[in-house]
Amino acid sequence: MTYSLDHRSGQHIDLLGDRYRLLATGDQTGGSIAVVEVTVGPGGGVPPHVDNNEAIGWYVLEGSLVFMVEGEERTLDAGGWIYSPKGVLHTFRNASGKSARALLLALPAGLDGFFREAGRALGPEDDPRPPTESEIAAAMAAAPLYGLDFPAPSP
Repeated sequence: MTYSLDHRSGQHIDLLGDRYRLLATGDQTGGSIAVVEVTVGPGGGVPPHVDNNEAIGWYVLEGSLVFMVEGEERTLDAGGWIYSPKGVLHTFRNASGKSARALLLALPAGLDGFFREAGRALGPEDDPRPPTESEIAAAMAAAPLYGLDFPAPSP
């Protein structure tokens, strides 16, 4: 199965205030991989969670992101790479004052379905906005359907 995409295409999704641009989905790759360009604004990111169905790789394209995988925190600048095996607690955040961009690779595909269900469609020129309480609740309700666990924070 051959698939290609030009630099303007791909579905744009606002997921909890960050932009997720779906470059390759499970439907397009026979379920083998999902590739997503993620733009994380200052202070953006996701809470610690476990992907039980996919291994996740991140390649930072622009800016700087802080990753925590298996309890180890690393700050990666453009050109940096990190891998999180499936079933491992991890998170990422943008601790800088400017946006960062990264490629997310999910193997196998499937996480792209969560992004579509939990996020909202976004035009290529539209900006993401902070999520509402109901959007956060909807994302947390959809998470288990895609093998995602968001453990409660420690007291």
